[in-house]
Parts: sequence; structure tokens; C-alpha cells
Amino acid sequence: MDVSEKESVLKMSDMDFSGFASVFSWRYASDEMRRIWSEEHKRRLLRKVWVALAEAQNGFGLVSDEELADIKAHEADVDIPKSLEVEKETRHDLMAEIKVFSGQCPVGGGKVHLGATSADILDNADAIRIKESFEIVKRRLHETLAAFCSLIRKYAGVSAMAWTHLQSAECTTIGYRFALYADEFFRISKELEKFEVLGKGFKGACGNASSYELLLGFKGAEKLEKDALSLLGLKAFQVTTQVYPRSQDYRVLTLLSEIALICAKFAIDARMLQSSGIGGELREAFSKNQVGSSAMPFKRNPVSMEKVSSLCRMVQSFVQVAWENGANSILERTLDDSANRRMILSGGFLCIDEILITLNKTLSGLEVDTVAVRANLDRFGAYSGTEVLIMEACKRGADRQRMHEEIRCASMKSYEYLRANGRSNLIELLTENGYVLKYLGKTDIIKCV
Repeated sequence: MDVSEKESVLKMSDMDFSGFASVFSWRYASDEMRRIWSEEHKRRLLRKVWVALAEAQNGFGLVSDEELADIKAHEADVDIPKSLEVEKETRHDLMAEIKVFSGQCPVGGGKVHLGATSADILDNADAIRIKESFEIVKRRLHETLAAFCSLIRKYAGVSAMAWTHLQSAECTTIGYRFALYADEFFRISKELEKFEVLGKGFKGACGNASSYELLLGFKGAEKLEKDALSLLGLKAFQVTTQVYPRSQDYRVLTLLSEIALICAKFAIDARMLQSSGIGGELREAFSKNQVGSSAMPFKRNPVSMEKVSSLCRMVQSFVQVAWENGANSILERTLDDSANRRMILSGGFLCIDEILITLNKTLSGLEVDTVAVRANLDRFGAYSGTEVLIMEACKRGADRQRMHEEIRCASMKSYEYLRANGRSNLIELLTENGYVLKYLGKTDIIKCV
């Protein structure tokens, strides 16, 4: 991004709140992700693609050195207000940009867009934006993995209750639980590294490059595309219609949705572990003047993870729209994807950006309440050792089904005692059970549970 483009990004103090404004313009996502999906950056990329095409055509003598120099000289002269004014007449956004750009170039303007169709420019620009956005996502995921690795090392030896069906289960460690999320983020990071974003290339109105072949012949059209793509740092689909296959948008948003899924899994787990019902084993950072509720002054709500959960749902919803676009792009192209693509691609990346920013900030200040963890172990720990007890008894000849039933009955009885008295009496019940004692001594039972 050049200086003028950076300065064009709206700051909150510059916002006009008297009309509708997207929350991504000021509340959610980073400036750098907003810049990528800004209207100005889009139009700068359109001009970058036109310049690359003209430069490649210059190599074939289709564009003279003087014409190319003129086109390059006006590449940065984006004039959005003028383009929008022209669009009122053309009712075609790209044609409006062509008119403005070519009108700024007295020498080379007549060669802007030579042989091209709109999607030769737009789809390659979109591919560049997607690639730029993924670079930010990769960096955020690296920060996420580093944060989880730090938590894994810190809490590797801290035992805790595991929970299945939202009921106490067996023992695990806090570090191992964090390792679950880290492994998921590591895997999706590898998937992202392998993912290749492709442009349309320069294949004309129906994808068969007929306009370029008329100018240069088959071999010349092939070389022109290769040269122009090289200038843009892109690879392209070998075969397209008027547009690149919209299945790519589906794959992009599916990948973002999978990242969102992993974030959502952690978010709901973290929210549950902060709940009063599980005793508040985790705590998000809570600043000195932060307010949890306008009505209840004692509240300390998990608002960061609730925001993550909320935005993750949005990312997932975009996938269905992308599927519809790909499935319903009839024959060589229909325009019924155009309007929603202005929202789903930008929305997917802006959501993921805010999700990962929030997640990483939360992880950096996440607190584990070891007193609460210990309290849950004291309350439910005996039950978590019952599988160990069954395995040990079976090694000594016990019937697995009979042993399971004896311990199940004792556990159900013990739960009633726990609810009434606030502590478990499972050990006492097991050390009085004749079948259990047939295979395990009292010391063995206490050691197991």
C-alpha cells in the first residue's frame, strides 16, 4: 500500500454516523484488512491489471513505448467520484473505470483494455486481493499457534476434570485440552499453506481467448497471458468461462469457515469453562473499568468469546451463498453472483480477521483459576478413576460387565449422597462392595480412584 492509500482509510473520528455504515468500516477488523477490501484498493488493482496487460502487449508491438509510458504514468490517478458519476450513465462499473482511466491517458488511453473482457480485469484483481488477505490470515494463525503453545507448556502438568455430555468424566490436563485446539490450528495452517489462489488469466469474453488470438494468434495469445500473469505474480486456471470457476470462491470461504469452526469450538468451550456451573475454571481478562452488565454490577461476562462465536456463524453463512454462485453460474456466465460477491468475499476475510485478532488477544490474557480446577477435581475426581479400577480388576480376573454394573450402581448412589452432602462417598461404597473386594484390596481402590 502506498502512503496516499493508507491515508484514505477511514478513521473512526472521520466517520459520518448519520447514515448506515458497515461495522467493518470502524468496529471490526484491522486497518490492513480493510485496506485490501476498500474500494480504492480494488480500483488500484484494476489499474495494475490493465497496466500488466498493456506491458505484455507492448512486447508484441500492440502497445507502443509511448502509449505504455502514458498508461503507467496515470496508473495511480484513481478518481472514484468521477468513476461513480460516469457509472450513472453506463450502468457498468468496470466500463466507467475504463472511461476514466483511458480519459486520463491522452496518448495510450485508446489501448486500455485491448482484447479484454471485464472479468479478465476483475477476476484477476479479486485473486490478488484474496492472496493478500490470506497472507494476513496466515500471520494471525501463526500468532494463535504461538499463544496456544505457550499455554500448553504452562499448564502441561495441571490436572483437571474432563467433561463429556457436559457431565464430569475422567481426568485430563489443562495443557492437553489446549493441545487439542493447537493441533486443529496447526492442521488448518498447513492446509492454508498448500492452498493456491488462481486468477482467470486473460481469456476474453467466453474463456476461449478468441479476442487475443485475433490479435496475436494462438501461440501469441498464450505467451501474452503468461507474460501478463508473471507481471501480476499470479497463476491462472487453464480453462475458464467468462469468469474463473466460482468453485474457487466456495473453496476460499470453506477454508475460512473451517478456521471459524475451530475458533468457534474454542470459544464455546472457553465460555462454558467460564460459567458458574463449571465453577469458572477459565477467565477472560477483565479490565479495571470494564462493565459486565448495565443492570447487574457484579457480572463478568465472556464477551470476547461471545463475539467470536457470533462472527463465526457469519463466516459459515457465506459458504452457502458461494455454493449457490458456483452451482448457478449458467453456461459461460450469468451476473447473478456479482452483487453478493461484493459482500461474501470481503465479509469472510474481515470476519476472520476480527475473530483471530480477538482470539489472540484473549489467549494472551487468559487466566486459569487453579483453585476452581482443584475444587472440581475434589468433587468429581473419585468418579473419574472408576475406569482405571475396572481395568485393574479385569487384569486380575474380574468379569468386565459385572464389575461395570457394580461400580455403576455405587456411583449412582454416591451421586445422591454428593447432592445432599456436598462431597462424594464413592470410596466408602466401593470398599464395602464384596464383588469389588474380591479382586481389589482397599488400598488398591483408594489408589485407583
